[in-house]
Amino acid sequence: MIRIWHNVNLRMDTPSTFADSHALVATINTDNLDDAYGRSQHLDSPWFMGAGITRHADADRIRSTSVGDVLEHADGPLNGALFFVKNVGFKRIDPLEVFTWKTAYDEVA
Repeated sequence: MIRIWHNVNLRMDTPSTFADSHALVATINTDNLDDAYGRSQHLDSPWFMGAGITRHADADRIRSTSVGDVLEHADGPLNGALFFVKNVGFKRIDPLEVFTWKTAYDEVA
């Protein structure tokens, strides 16, 4: 399972931690970050209505997952691991790590 956390910090240039800037919007039944990212995009219909997806936020507050959002492994060997969505790929982060919008464009780790 992957939890989808959307960035709700309106000023991404302001340094913040994961807890200060993200809200849980959904859980997707997959263990693959790329799959979770792809399934959390509005294409032909609202993504949160797809099979294997549990919504945790009001529908009008859910958008496509994007740069600056966080995906969290909710079970398995990576349980609790957080991955920041970068411009290309993902970066594993510590829950207390301070980051800014620039983090998304740093070299992929």
